[in-house]
Amino acid sequence: MIGHALGAAGGIECVASVLQLHHGFVHGSLNCEDLHPELTPWASRIPHRTVELPGLEVIAKASFGFGDVNGCVIFKKFHA
Repeated sequence: MIGHALGAAGGIECVASVLQLHHGFVHGSLNCEDLHPELTPWASRIPHRTVELPGLEVIAKASFGFGDVNGCVIFKKFHA
């Protein structure tokens, strides 16, 4: 939606993930129509529209960057 922010992309994605976790929703995926044939059995699990999930407690966020710089982070809601 905003283009590739190069080195800042992972940080922007983390902020978006934490906001989704805090507000209890998962944002729909854009441009995710052409799936690899091995992923087709799980196509129904890809949200194409925003989904309200009030009980959302954990989000896993993967980031795949240029030059094989990849990472994954897990965010979990903290209850004080």
